[in-house]
Amino acid sequence: MDISYEERSMHVVDVQIEEDLNVSKSCHFPRWNTSAKLAPPFKVNPANLNLIFYNCTKTMAHQGRALAEMRCVNTSNTFVRSGVPYDAIGDYTGYALEGCDAIVMPVMGSSGEANGSDYEWLISDGFILTWDLLPLPYSCTCT
Repeated sequence: MDISYEERSMHVVDVQIEEDLNVSKSCHFPRWNTSAKLAPPFKVNPANLNLIFYNCTKTMAHQGRALAEMRCVNTSNTFVRSGVPYDAIGDYTGYALEGCDAIVMPVMGSSGEANGSDYEWLISDGFILTWDLLPLPYSCTCT
């Protein structure tokens, strides 16, 4: 969506997850964590928040948990948690739910907040990738 060479950052959208959740097409649970699809030197900016999508093997009550039901797939066992702080090492064990597979998706959110029921908008709004400068190839002007 946007690129800044000075800040070494890009505002991007994971179109594969966007398509996975497209209600007018074959709406299904996302298949891959977005960060697993990135190749060096690109990485998710730590200022992003994360959405966590849960696909559970059984219907579960989510009272007391900050979960929103997904509007597509099987709404009795698919949920979204929003506003999860980015973790560079990917340690989201504190957000794991027993009997549920989880997919993590970075989002920008507005004002440091994100509402899980707005997951489609949050995904289409994208997130920020950054990259480190690569070292220049060694060259020798030996005489």
